[in-house]
Amino acid sequence: HSTSRRQRQMCIRDRLCGCPLEIVAGNNDFFSSLPREKEIMAGNYRVFMTHGHYYYVGSGIEDLKREALARGADVAMFGHTHIPLIEYGDGIVVMNPGSISYPRQEGKRPSYILMDIDKKGVAHYEICLLYTS
Repeated sequence: HSTSRRQRQMCIRDRLCGCPLEIVAGNNDFFSSLPREKEIMAGNYRVFMTHGHYYYVGSGIEDLKREALARGADVAMFGHTHIPLIEYGDGIVVMNPGSISYPRQEGKRPSYILMDIDKKGVAHYEICLLYTS
């Protein structure tokens, strides 16, 4: 790409109307200064973010769940497989938004996840699929 990672991040942030943007390094982000993992708060929810490859998510999400729970997370967000997922259980919500640019699930529709926190502070999650022409 001819634009820098910082320029791309700023472009994404600006398109999100100034909303906070949190990013972690992926398995192809060699020499990146992005963090490998991150813990943030979304409302009253502690969120553990990681790309997922260090937790072998291609073989299952148990290692990721164990790490997120050990950190006191309510939500674990990961990528790597590019397959959308929302799994509830064991005291944690685990999610993967899939991919806008390189989806890998059956049908290969670009996807993302909306996490909406209602007026009572309760989070609701939805996998959103984009239509392609």
